[in-house]
Amino acid sequence: MRIAQVITLFLPEFVGGATLVCADVARGLRDRGHTVEVFCGSPGADASTEGVRHWEIDGIPVTAVDAASGYVTLDTRSHRHPALTPHFESFLDRFAPDVVHLHSIQALGTTLIDAAAARAVPIVVTLHDWWWACARLFLVDADGFVCAPRVDSARCHCAPGFDLVARRRELDRALAHAAAVLTPSRRLAESAIANGVPRARVAVCPNGVAPTPRAAPRPGPVRFGYVGGPDNRAKGLPTLLAAVNRMGVGGWTLDLLGVAAGAAPVPLAVFDRVRHRPPFPPERRGAVFAALDCLVVPSLMRESYSMVAREALACGVPVIASDSGGPQEVLREGANGLTFATGDADDLARAMRALVREPELRERLRDGAAATPIPTLHAQLDQLEATYRTVTGRAEPRQVAAPALRRVLFITGIDGAPFRYRVTHLREQLRLHGIASAALYYSDPTIPAAIELADLVVVSRVPMSAWVARWMAVARAAARPLVFSCDDLVFDPAAAPHDALALLPEHHRAGWLAYGGRYAATLAACDAFLGSTQPLADAAVRVGIPGTVIRNGLGAPELVAAETARHDAAGAQRDVRIVYASGTTMHDLDFALVEHALATVLAAHPSARLTLVGYLRTGGALAPFARRIERLPFVPWPRLFRLLAAADICLAPLRADAFSDAKSEVKYLEAGAVGVPTVASPTWAFREAIRHGENGLLAATHDDWVRALDALVADGGLRRRLGNAARDDVFLQSGPEAQGDALVEALTAVLRRHAERPASPPLVPADATPDHAGRYDLEPGDAMPGSAETARDGASPVLAAERAVGQVFAADHDGLCRIDVCVASASGEMPALVVQVAADPAPTSPALRRVGVAAGPVAEDAWIAAEFAPIEGSAGRTFYAWVTLAPAEALEVPAVTLRTYTAGWGEGPASGLHLDHHPTPGSLAFRTFYRSHASESAAPLTPGSTASSR
Repeated sequence: MRIAQVITLFLPEFVGGATLVCADVARGLRDRGHTVEVFCGSPGADASTEGVRHWEIDGIPVTAVDAASGYVTLDTRSHRHPALTPHFESFLDRFAPDVVHLHSIQALGTTLIDAAAARAVPIVVTLHDWWWACARLFLVDADGFVCAPRVDSARCHCAPGFDLVARRRELDRALAHAAAVLTPSRRLAESAIANGVPRARVAVCPNGVAPTPRAAPRPGPVRFGYVGGPDNRAKGLPTLLAAVNRMGVGGWTLDLLGVAAGAAPVPLAVFDRVRHRPPFPPERRGAVFAALDCLVVPSLMRESYSMVAREALACGVPVIASDSGGPQEVLREGANGLTFATGDADDLARAMRALVREPELRERLRDGAAATPIPTLHAQLDQLEATYRTVTGRAEPRQVAAPALRRVLFITGIDGAPFRYRVTHLREQLRLHGIASAALYYSDPTIPAAIELADLVVVSRVPMSAWVARWMAVARAAARPLVFSCDDLVFDPAAAPHDALALLPEHHRAGWLAYGGRYAATLAACDAFLGSTQPLADAAVRVGIPGTVIRNGLGAPELVAAETARHDAAGAQRDVRIVYASGTTMHDLDFALVEHALATVLAAHPSARLTLVGYLRTGGALAPFARRIERLPFVPWPRLFRLLAAADICLAPLRADAFSDAKSEVKYLEAGAVGVPTVASPTWAFREAIRHGENGLLAATHDDWVRALDALVADGGLRRRLGNAARDDVFLQSGPEAQGDALVEALTAVLRRHAERPASPPLVPADATPDHAGRYDLEPGDAMPGSAETARDGASPVLAAERAVGQVFAADHDGLCRIDVCVASASGEMPALVVQVAADPAPTSPALRRVGVAAGPVAEDAWIAAEFAPIEGSAGRTFYAWVTLAPAEALEVPAVTLRTYTAGWGEGPASGLHLDHHPTPGSLAFRTFYRSHASESAAPLTPGSTASSR
């Protein structure tokens, strides 16, 4: 086979990880009888007048082009360099390869891919780093902030003035030509998938390590080693030097291999123990590593593989590495090495100190290193040959059935966080697979027509009613499969949490139980079930409905908000802060599980603080620590990420009952996204998400909670290690790109099973609760939520002529564009309303926006949206919104009230409510939304502007 290897720089002009891998692969393929040539870039020194040079390495022809102008990181020629394309076209036409294998193409550019694709030459790409998503290659910015492994180019903060979105668009377009995308590590493969590369085209192909001599134990000080490179700062040398200055013990030396004297200041206290060593050629790697007792890999940059870590282990030398990704796939903590939190000099000093002080640990790690299986070049070449045969059509092709799913209709019976997790996120995943979808509230009058347009209907937590029975009959008649979905065990009366319900007001408790029976009826009328946990799927199976687990995840907006919050909070000095956030009024008993443990830990650690967010009533154990406890009201999810990013430990206690065991791991996802570790009860979802001691902690008993919290409060390195691992897991496993395949597969399977079985009548109970179709405005998927009070325990006076019900609130973001209020109508009809927005509650204050809301049928407790042109510069400003009846000729209008929240549930009294422009205790039930990238034609912030009704 004729194989072209393409790389940005090659031997002997450059020696680096990807270059050495490419050279080893080229030699190995040549030795196996293939014809191999290398096409590479050159920095331009001694370039010929034609810009092309030729040489050979071990008999392998090399063609090099002058790519000097492309080696500037933030330059378009780094990723698109059309001036070089004619040279590559000439190379392709002369060499006529069967396959082109691209390694690193920065400075060469995507037009090389276009040239190969135009000639129908199969393309294989090996990702050696994150260049395809990150302009800086290694997910660390110029200030040392470590970025998430899923990159949102539109929000990237590290390249001001450079169009990263256009760069990413070009690279994604070009990479789509690759028949196979290889990565040396599972971590980089998961990152490629999380960044949008189709899972079916991604495979892990580890770099092979040549056999090397084994290190022999010897007396004397512990010899640590560090291997330098072009960017020792990104490789973590400053962290290493700070760590050795803090070790506080003797009996060690540190060799800085390939680091010139003066490249980094060595602390005076350890100057005599730190030695600079010259660079060494690749063939001496084994001998150099064998002379060490431990290799330290302190990288700030994300390591896609870390060849040096594997080479050291192959020599029987233990490794201490930052939690930078690649090394973690081969390091076994306490068995062949140790891990420390990236950039944490104290945590690195702890690990190095342990190795010096504990001879038995050194011996155990040395034995473990010698026993570590390391990939070989032979195995790598076998996999590459198999890949080449597949992409060139010389292997048996895999049969992949075309998806039958084109359009999905989501019908929901719940709004807020459950709607976001079980509808909005799933719709985003489908969109990434080219599958259209729509979402409607279960009372929407357009549902029957929408069912006709869909291939499949997902029924998300919908209670049975007469109207639901009608549209389910439409779905049956149209042969549309119905899939029930939820993330709470609300459809099994036997699992009702009666102890928690007993704390609620009687009418809330009765309503909760009544809805449970209605959910069960809807589930029974469906064909399949999607649950967020295995206990939920098992419960559906028990009632005869096949269940599939589709775990909860985070959408792109949440991941962006989390990354922004973490970046903004980076470097802040603070006391250790523990946080617990409650989104409903049913978590008092959950929190009671940890209240006494928290009191014990707060007493033992005077610097620790506790933040309680949302609806929560606590007992008396925490009363002595009131000055160290912050109480905050319920907050929308963007603000929650900011609160979590300013915390250090997240709590997720749940009781040991069937209802709690079926809950998902949302608290872990939200905290993990900002790098904060979670301590959780060992329910099914948390056992699946948390690897105890690696990315979080599990606690079943009071003593477990005390031990876990005490360890985390006392050990900042442990907090950061667990938080870093959780952050990587969330971004790699719980984003829309990573989760979409499982969803499409599950829904397609339902569609196929439904097509194979005979039609059946709808299973609808005869006594379905009567209701009617009516309006309910769901949360928008294209706007950011802000200030809100979604709880309600009362109602305003009936709206009448001259009556105004209003709310004062502070805007969270720029681009305030929508205000929702919750209406209650005994008749199911709503009169025409007017919603106005002003800068203060004075009756004479001029309106900045005035929106008419049309009359018509409404659902029970419906959210009704008033949308208007975005108000620019709204962030941080105080606004006043009020609702009145629209002017009407008829005096009789349907009676309607606006829902309010007055009593509070532990979080403190609600405020902001106004009746007839006068303040009154409580809050309107309301929510706000923002579009910060409003069009330039949006109305300015001036009084009197209006917007038409929906």
